[in-house]
Order: sequence, then structure tokens, then C-alpha cells
Amino acid sequence: MRGGSYSETVNGWQASLTEDGINDVPSFGFCNFRVSCFLQDYHEHAECVEFLFCTRGDCIYETPDGSYNLRAGMVIALLPGKPHRIKTYHRGLRMLWIRIRLPKRGTLMGLPADESDWIVGRLLSLPGRVFKGADSLKRAFRALIDAYNDVPSGTPERKFRLRAAVFDLMLALFSCGGSNPVMPQRSAVGDLVKEMREHPERDYAIARIASSIMMSPTGLITAFKRQTGYSPHAFLLSVRIEISKKLLAAGEPVSVVSDKVGFTSPKRFSVYFRQMVGVAPREFQRLRKLQL
Repeated sequence: MRGGSYSETVNGWQASLTEDGINDVPSFGFCNFRVSCFLQDYHEHAECVEFLFCTRGDCIYETPDGSYNLRAGMVIALLPGKPHRIKTYHRGLRMLWIRIRLPKRGTLMGLPADESDWIVGRLLSLPGRVFKGADSLKRAFRALIDAYNDVPSGTPERKFRLRAAVFDLMLALFSCGGSNPVMPQRSAVGDLVKEMREHPERDYAIARIASSIMMSPTGLITAFKRQTGYSPHAFLLSVRIEISKKLLAAGEPVSVVSDKVGFTSPKRFSVYFRQMVGVAPREFQRLRKLQL
């Protein structure tokens, strides 16, 4: 008899390695969402570290730490007992996933204690983060699926091949997860707000910033608006104008103020200042002197 058996799910399939004597991998599988959906219920996996690798499409994933825009080529890792849910996803979303049960007693997959402790430590250092996957991770999932499908059941080769595939998959996760972690949207927006207030003179190109935190420009703008009530451009402009008012009131020249708060020219600065304050920068300075 070749291969193992699968359980059909609403959006794909799942399988377990427990029948092959590998109790530390209670489930792995593939999801292919055929309809769009919004706001699933929170759920958790009590004893398992869960990894989901998005291979096509995108979704908003929520945890108590914040929201993540999970796009194709990215991985989300979740701690045992950590509530999570897909907030929104669209037709065509595809994900590979695996759950690894951490040992309550004994060691992971029968390894020597020091090796088991090292692997468990690495697994627990990844969850709560989103990171960029790689071709090596896709190949590792493929190798696990192939071994599950093709190697005859009940043979020593099958158990060996499956164990080796699980170890290779974990090593691929460690390699990918060791770099380029992505912050939750809430943290990313908070850091961006802080930077804008402290350094209004800098250039804040949305496409570049979104790419650096593994979000789409639209996703970043939406998250920013949800947290601040403003678009990034409108928020930065308001910060620049508020700081410029303080500098002008202190008597600094308009050209100097314009440069300090990040405008490309005093003329451009004057246009925006008049629009938001109601008077030109020099008139604002004159009126402030009269109030003193």
C-alpha cells in the first residue's frame, strides 16, 4: 500500500503523521480558498507551533499582537495557545501549513535531549512574527508531501523519509525566519508616526516603506488611517506645519524653516502653510510678534 490518507476540508486537505508513528506532527496540509470571506472566529492550537506559508494571494491575519498583511511568499508563525484568525481573505488564496507539537515530556521526535532542546528553542523564537519565505521552504513542503504520497506505508523507509522531510522543513523555517521579520501593522504604524514626528524633514515614500515592512502600499495607507485617522501624507503635512509654526514663532527665517521641516522649496512651503493656517508664513510671524 502506497502513501497515506487525506482528510478533505472546506478549502483543501489535511493529513497527519501520527499514523506513521510521528506524533509530533499531528497535522499539515494545503488550503485553496475558493470564495472570499471576512472575519473568521478566533481559534488556537493548545500544544502546537503552527506555521502557514502563503503561496498565492493575500490576507489580513489577526493576533492579539496586531494585524499582519500576509502576502504570497510570506510565512506567519504562531505560538501554542495563541489566538489567531484570518480577518479577510479573497478567492484564490493558497497556503501550505504545518503544526508541530511540542513535547510535554520526553524529546521532540525521539531526538537526544540537547538536539531536541535546540530545535524547540528555535521554534519558539520564531512565533509571533511574519517573515519572508524562500524557494527552499517551498521545496521542503513539496518533499514532505511527496514522501507522504509515494513511500509505501508501514515501511522503515517511509518513517525515515518523513522524519527527514520534517527536519528539512524546520531547518528551512529557521533559515527564513532568522532574517527580515515583519512587525504587526499596529507596531509598524506606531513606529512610522514616531519617526514622522521626530524627523519631519525626511522623505517618506509609501511604496518604499510598505515594501520594507512586507505590506502593500494600499495596506499601509489603510492601516495608517485606521490608527491615526489620517493618510500618511496628510499626517506628515500636519506635523510639518505644526513644527514650522513653532520655528517661525521663534523668529527663524522662512527659507530655513522650510528646509528644516522637509519642503522642497520655500514657495511650496508657503502654499501649504497658507492653506492650513490661513495666512502666509511671514504674515504669521508678524502677527505673533504683535501678540508678544
